[in-house]
Amino acid sequence: MFDIVIPNKSLEELSKILDGYNDDVELFINPNKVLFKMNKILFQTRLLEGTYPDTLRIIPTEFPVIIPFNKEELLAAVERVSLLSPRDRETNYNIIKLSLRPDYVVEMSSTNNEIGDALEEIIPSSDVTGPAIKIAFSSRYLVEALKSFSSSEIQIQFAGEVKPFVIKGNLDQDLLHLILPVRID
Repeated sequence: MFDIVIPNKSLEELSKILDGYNDDVELFINPNKVLFKMNKILFQTRLLEGTYPDTLRIIPTEFPVIIPFNKEELLAAVERVSLLSPRDRETNYNIIKLSLRPDYVVEMSSTNNEIGDALEEIIPSSDVTGPAIKIAFSSRYLVEALKSFSSSEIQIQFAGEVKPFVIKGNLDQDLLHLILPVRID
């Protein structure tokens, strides 16, 4: 078994190269690089130092709040709210807030002191489980996660306001996205 970490950009490029490729791929690993050999193609990339985090330890197992959504409605609302959202200083990604009100209406919002506020109300697609919650996160991560699902219905499962949350698709049984919240004032 190998314990290596390959940069995301390299994996994206390798995925494009392997698209439609059905033959064996040889793999050569040294302490700093990995080489993929396919017929007449050699693809080499550097390895990242360290070990990949144990994701099973960081994925929550209990979710007191579960909100079902129509994927396209949620995606459209997130993209609209993101237009006015401020950028996180560290990541430079747009930060938005999700609030589940006591009446089970979801508010997606952003506040930009220079431009103004954005607010979208979304009605969950079926029954919501759990109490009201407020959480902030990078809109980019949520948009990328939503676009990866083939399901038209998804669930966002919250472990708490400052804990990672999980997104699952009703039809995508083997796909799970974990998004970390952002602390805001």
